[in-house]
Parts: sequence; C-alpha cells; structure tokens
Amino acid sequence: MLFYGSELCCIYQVNKMKVKFWLLSILLVLSMMPVGHLVVMLLREIESNQLWIIAHLSIGLLGIWLVLKGNEKAETPASIFGFVAAHFIFIGFFELTFAFVAKVLNISPILDYPKANAVLLAPSLQVVELSGLLLLPLLLLMCVSAEVRCNMMLWCRRKLAIKLPMNTASKKRSYASITANETIFVIWTIYVISLVCLDPRVLGPTHWLSMLIYTAFMFWPFYLIYRVRKFSSSGYVFRYSIPIGVLLWSWVEMLSSMNLIVEYYLYPFEYPFASTLTLLTAIALGYFSLAKQR
Repeated sequence: MLFYGSELCCIYQVNKMKVKFWLLSILLVLSMMPVGHLVVMLLREIESNQLWIIAHLSIGLLGIWLVLKGNEKAETPASIFGFVAAHFIFIGFFELTFAFVAKVLNISPILDYPKANAVLLAPSLQVVELSGLLLLPLLLLMCVSAEVRCNMMLWCRRKLAIKLPMNTASKKRSYASITANETIFVIWTIYVISLVCLDPRVLGPTHWLSMLIYTAFMFWPFYLIYRVRKFSSSGYVFRYSIPIGVLLWSWVEMLSSMNLIVEYYLYPFEYPFASTLTLLTAIALGYFSLAKQR
C-alpha cells in the first residue's frame, strides 16, 4: 500500500508537470504488473470452461486491436498503446495456453516441503518454465534479424560479432507493434528465468547461479535508470523503461517468495480496496503519460 500511495503522490505531481517522463514511464510499467496478475486471478473465478476460454480470447483480441489503433498514432502514444496491448495479449493468449496445457496434462504442483507443503510452483507455472525451450529459438531469430533494434539484441550482436545488413529504406516504423513484441519477450524471458531459478529440480533458489541472477536483477535496473535519464526521445525513453519496470517488479516477486510481503492483488476479493486502488493508479498513470505528449 505504501508503494501505491507513493505512486498517487507522483500522479499529483504529474498533473503539475513536475515529474520527468522517464520516471512516469517506469511508474506506469510498474503499475501494470500487479494489474496483469489481478486480471488473471479474476479470470480464474469463471467456472464455465467455455466462458473462461472466451474471456481470455476476448482480452487477447482486444490487445491486437490496441496494437492496430496504436500504429496509427505518433511514436510515444503508439509505444504506450503497444505496451498495454502486450499485457492483454499475454493474459489472453499466453496465460490461457499455459493454464490450458497444465489442465489437459494434469500436471501436479511442486510443493515446498519446508513450508508445510505449500505450493512452490503451480502447474501453469511449470508450463511457463518449459516454454523457455520455445522462447530460446525465438530470441535467437530476433538476434539475427536486422529489423529488430532492441537494445539487448544489439548488445548481443556486438558481443557475438554478428554483422547484419542494415535496412536503410525510409519507412514509418510501427511502434505499437514493436513495443508489444518487445514487452512480451521481456516479460516472458524474465518470467522463465525466475522460474528456472526457483525450481529445485533445475537450480533452486539457493544455487549459486540463482543467487547471481537475483543479484543481477536487483542492480541491473539502477544502471538502466542511469542511462534512460540521458535520452531525449520520449518514445525511446518509454520503451527503454519497460525492462526497468519489469526488473524492478522482480524485487516484489523475490520479497513475496521470502514471505516478507503479501501479494494482495492475487486475492482481489480479500483485498478489494487495495486491488481497486491499484487498477485506478494504473489508469491514471496511463492517462497522464498520454497527456504529457499533447
């Protein structure tokens, strides 16, 4: 609650145009993470399998529509539309697939025995972890595509000495589509890495490699924040802020795994006020992010 109280204070400052756009962008990305979890938990309350599938597909198609509408706009609002659309697409199609496969295959949860048989990895999360086998070749294809200009992909090309022919044709870039793709891959990649570290059958949270990854997740965002403050293009600033927000959110996941905080958005009917405040905060931040570009 303190976190979202601070966000509301920032919203007030934004209304007076005192907040830097890079900070506003990071707050918007952060605010959308619990909203995504909240929507997933609400969808799980649907008892009818047919209605459950239809609801997911409708949300996913809404995301596709937002990409199409966003591609008609200027770079920064298009990037914001693409970011929001990516969450709808991930919830509508990806989460549906993960949960559906887990249900069809009747996958058993992995229990955390030291914690009185508490569930460590739900069946759907195990499917997410396994999806890393599909994610890897897709990331490799992105790495060798000249059309992809993601900073991480550019860094990988430099380190691997991969030289690709540059497309110099002047054409308008579809920033909503670009941002949606990048957001999905950022969320998916960090999701898979976190689960691999958590799974005791692979690494486990106490493995030295897991500890190294956790440390990187904690300090990497600070380096990215240092860099994003130097950029002048608001569209580029927003897209650069997406991995910052997702990495910062991994702190919340780690604190939750240590039982230091309660992820109230996973229990919307037990914490209706906090859940509603979270949703309103995300809407307000999205509104002011778009308003700053007018």
